[in-house]
Amino acid sequence: MSVLHTDEVAPQLFECFIDRAQAVLPEHFPREAKGAVVAGPDLVRGLEDYPDSYESWGWRASTDGTGFECCFVDRDCPKRHAVYLEIERRGEFWYIWRDFERGGCQALVVAFENVPICTRTFRDAIRLAEHCHPVARAPMAGFWLDLR
Repeated sequence: MSVLHTDEVAPQLFECFIDRAQAVLPEHFPREAKGAVVAGPDLVRGLEDYPDSYESWGWRASTDGTGFECCFVDRDCPKRHAVYLEIERRGEFWYIWRDFERGGCQALVVAFENVPICTRTFRDAIRLAEHCHPVARAPMAGFWLDLR
């Protein structure tokens, strides 16, 4: 009888799950969310990186340093309204969402149970937001959830 042995390790797309109290979720995130998942090293490893600074991708920091935003034109909207990609620090984690000038807000969540995704650094949050706008794509198993 032979035994199959492999040195391959499954990719770590998510580092861990954190409960709602520890996650310090923003108020506008879904009440039914039991917590958040922290993006793992294999999820962020393959994302495009900005060359010099976040400003080179059009991002600007908030005056208090707890957030960043970047404005895009919504090409699906006939009036070309703005879409604001935003990240915000809550406790030790960075959360990703987008606001639409025409109204509405969406959070980046994993495809199961609408659990928000967060990162440990603003750099990874910016990279993940850019990768998932306008549509989340591999290796990200998620989507933009309407909040309002």
